[in-house]
Amino acid sequence: MDESESQAEAYLAEAWTTLEGARILFEAREDAGSARVVNNAYAALEQALSAGIAASGEDVPRRHRQKVLDFFDLYEDDELQSIRLKWQSRRESARYVDFKGAELSVPEDVFDRDDAEKALNDAEPVLTFVDSILDAT
Repeated sequence: MDESESQAEAYLAEAWTTLEGARILFEAREDAGSARVVNNAYAALEQALSAGIAASGEDVPRRHRQKVLDFFDLYEDDELQSIRLKWQSRRESARYVDFKGAELSVPEDVFDRDDAEKALNDAEPVLTFVDSILDAT
């Protein structure tokens, strides 16, 4: 196994672990934690994108935006692109307390349990897709 394959497998293992942690939080806390679940589900998705890039033998960019662009240059998939766009646009809101105009935006107030469940369900096909890439190499 070469370095790229090892890196890809490590990224994907981390992605599955991150997604599992998000699921555990989701199941354990019905009253709170939705923003953490969304954030971790997106982190798992991004770790999977890194695994896909590494599996191709390319260097994995450090910058988030470049990583996403590189993955979808390598693997064209409209369904995965749609999932990524949906959650990428909400990524910052799941991570940071910030002002949106004059209103304070708190992640736990922005996301609810339905959002958390959707994020978990949306992340899994991305990880499964990258799993199939690694199985094919």
